[in-house]
Amino acid sequence: MARAWGYGGEIRQAPALYGGGPLQYLEALRRLPEGVTSALLIGHNPTLENLIWALGAPRLPMPTGATVCLEVEVDRWEDLSLASAASVRLRLEPRALAGANDTAD
Repeated sequence: MARAWGYGGEIRQAPALYGGGPLQYLEALRRLPEGVTSALLIGHNPTLENLIWALGAPRLPMPTGATVCLEVEVDRWEDLSLASAASVRLRLEPRALAGANDTAD
């Protein structure tokens, strides 16, 4: 995912989140250091769907492989809460990308 999006920064894995729920993901985000302006979470449903909804974004189905970009207005990650009123900036489903790399012969 990082390579596809052209990201060259630090990548941290958090194995403890594998079986965690939305609140564990929220706490992990709240522990991000100052200066970090964005974070990418990769996980499973229903955890990620529930986190998105808990942050106030609309209830959007997240099929396998879907990507959503949320924006929250907080000054510090530690201020992130279930009342943060996230807004959806981008949502992609794999079927929307099907054939995107196909070229005509």
